[in-house]
Amino acid sequence: MSGGDSVHGTVAAGFEGVRREFATVVAEESGEPGTQLAVYLRGRQVVDLWAGEGVRGDSLLGLYSSAKGTAHLVVALLVQDGVLDLDREVASY
Repeated sequence: MSGGDSVHGTVAAGFEGVRREFATVVAEESGEPGTQLAVYLRGRQVVDLWAGEGVRGDSLLGLYSSAKGTAHLVVALLVQDGVLDLDREVASY
């Protein structure tokens, strides 16, 4: 796969850097079966990209353990903002 040539889809104005980064990752992961990226901001889709042989914008791909990183990030942000106290018991929430 050659990054830029194999990336399909659209990005909203201001999100062109996401397309460039996506193309870089696709190029580095050559030989992988395919990938998709969709990003919504305030209910509006701002990124809709895909790459890989046989992958289209409406292809269904499996997700495995994809929420763990997001969950950790959300917890870290809540701690940073003082909303979550790591010393409190979970039951108190």
